[in-house]
Formats: sequence, structure tokens, C-alpha cells
Amino acid sequence: MQSVSPKNVKVPVTGKNVIDEFSASMHPLMVKALVALFQNPEANPGNAQLVFALHDATLLNRGLFRRDQVWFAEKDTYGATDLYSLQDIQGVRANDSYEKGYLQGRYGGIPLFSEFDFPKACDGEAERTWQEADGSDLSKSV
Repeated sequence: MQSVSPKNVKVPVTGKNVIDEFSASMHPLMVKALVALFQNPEANPGNAQLVFALHDATLLNRGLFRRDQVWFAEKDTYGATDLYSLQDIQGVRANDSYEKGYLQGRYGGIPLFSEFDFPKACDGEAERTWQEADGSDLSKSV
């Protein structure tokens, strides 16, 4: 088995590469390895850029990204989207956990939730399907 390192792997693309839902079909460790390749000058001699969107908060890691490389998208109640960098947020310390701060809502970018009656919205069909699958009663846990 050959190890993957910048000495034997080169980024085969140049310019800007934009990918939506980058981590949707990959293990988080594979995503981290690919991002690290793009950030390594030895593996990326053409200085190709990788711009991607994802929902995996475990990748919000200061060892992997600088604050100016992390951007958030936040929709307001009217559906307008605001984009801003982690670098623009006041009070983020050098030793902060980006993942923890994000999940706590300190950086924004958290979805807006409203009350939602799942069984009622699906007219009970989803509830019946879940009960058949595992014998549980969703109406007691919702």
C-alpha cells in the first residue's frame, strides 16, 4: 500500500474549483486530506483554489483553515442571504474551537427553526411509516 503525501500526489487542476456539498459523499478524513493537498505548495504548485460549501461542522478546524478562509451564509427572515468571514467576527480568539463556536451559534449561520408539527404536516403518513419500521410512537417524542 502506497501512502498519500505531497511527494507522490499533485493537485491535477489549476484556477478556481467550486464544489457544492463537497463532503456529501466522502468521509470527513478524506475531505481534510484533499483540503490539505490544496493548501500544500508542494502538492499544489499551480496554486489552484478550492471553494466549497458543506454542512459538516467537524471540518471547522483552525488546524485546517485560517479565519479568513472560513465563511458563513446566513438567511434572514425574508430569505436574503448574508455572507461573512469568521475573520470579521469580533471576539474570536486564536485558541477557540471553530466547530464548537459555530454549533453554539456564536458565529451565526445557524438555520432558523420554527414550530413544526411533523405528523400533522405529513397527515400522519410519516408517523405510521416510522411506527411500522421500528414500533415506536413518534407522537410521544415530538
